Amino acid sequence: MSDFFDIYNLMILALAVAIFLRLRSVLGRRTGNERQPYDPFTAKSGGEGTREAGADNVVTLPRQPETARPDQHLGNIDERIAPFAQKGTPLDEALRSIIAADPTFDPKSFLNGASAAYEMIVTAF
Repeated sequence: MSDFFDIYNLMILALAVAIFLRLRSVLGRRTGNERQPYDPFTAKSGGEGTREAGADNVVTLPRQPETARPDQHLGNIDERIAPFAQKGTPLDEALRSIIAADPTFDPKSFLNGASAAYEMIVTAF
């Protein structure tokens, strides 16, 4: 019985009780009047200042005219690629493979859209 109540066990027990009491005073107790945890995924209820989530950061991009049909683009592949790539270059081959997969692909409108997106990204920062 003397092995259990030696000085080291009593010091560890006193230290554990002191830490427990200190944590209890720091952390406090639940009374039932605490605020509910914040949930960012729930919709805010009513009020004039509320709006639909994500509605303020949507950017509309200009749409490409839908007048061209895929069968119209098949005849003028060389005309569409010539301003952007020389014949026989890897870029020329890549553009031809893109047009083969999507006949409505237009390199000029693609570059215009890419530059507009780049400008939006740069000006956002």
